[in-house]
Amino acid sequence: MKRWHWRWSRPRKHPSAVWLTDSSSQPAPAVEFHVPNGLELATSTAAASWLEQRIWQWDRDYIRVGSVIPEGFAGYARIVHPAESNSETVSGSLPREMVGPLRETLRGLTTTPERCWFAVWEGFGFLDRGRYEHVRKVTIPNRAYLLFRGSIDAMQSMDWGPWRLSWQTPNLWWPDDRAWCVATEIDLAETYVGGSDGCIQQILGNAELDATPLQLDARIIDGQAVDPEESPMS
Repeated sequence: MKRWHWRWSRPRKHPSAVWLTDSSSQPAPAVEFHVPNGLELATSTAAASWLEQRIWQWDRDYIRVGSVIPEGFAGYARIVHPAESNSETVSGSLPREMVGPLRETLRGLTTTPERCWFAVWEGFGFLDRGRYEHVRKVTIPNRAYLLFRGSIDAMQSMDWGPWRLSWQTPNLWWPDDRAWCVATEIDLAETYVGGSDGCIQQILGNAELDATPLQLDARIIDGQAVDPEESPMS
């Protein structure tokens, strides 16, 4: 798929810029992006070493779900992002209204809800590249992430600035006990969750989440995971 490529910022209808100007072309007061409340930049990426070892390489012409979320969990689920008022779905970030239901479901499925890890793609335009240039990154095939730590409650305030358009959830997040893992690839309008059979059943049973079972070897075609038996490319 040609659209799967490395890039520094994904297309948006609004610019991801550190400085904003008004419609009159007059300079507006500078508005600085900030790290969301409850997050702290990790000084080491050791907590993500297991994940780096379990995510698959990309194939030449396509990728599989295992290239987005690590292998090793008993089961997986896909959560489809809802369309907004303009009928477009949100890619690369879990929509605000879905964070609460997912967070509360996962909270009871880990022994370490107060110690979680959050990986954010280094290419987002709101990040100060100069500030983070020499920070050690979590690296997986074709992606690199800044690593933050904090409580699972930090997920409720993933605003990197003072206005609505600054909402951006981590692309990978998991608890310290690795009971589950959540992945939202920057180019996808769906989020994947790996966990125990019981974890996946709770997610599938949550009426506030549009979730379906998922196979790790499903191919991602036109931005959606397609299980092997349904794929025309199998």
